[in-house]
Amino acid sequence: MKIILAFVISFFIALPTYAGTTSATELGPLVDCTLPSGDTDYIPSMMCRINGGMKG
Repeated sequence: MKIILAFVISFFIALPTYAGTTSATELGPLVDCTLPSGDTDYIPSMMCRINGGMKG
């Protein structure tokens, strides 16, 4: 019983860490960016702004 309880507790501690890594990076959330050349890419919002693109 103690092993099962330890497993359940460790699962709930690790869950928020996993959930936060799928939708954002250190450079901001991932967005559809239309670059000045007309290309569209799925990149972090800061990289979009640095490259002169527009979020879509």
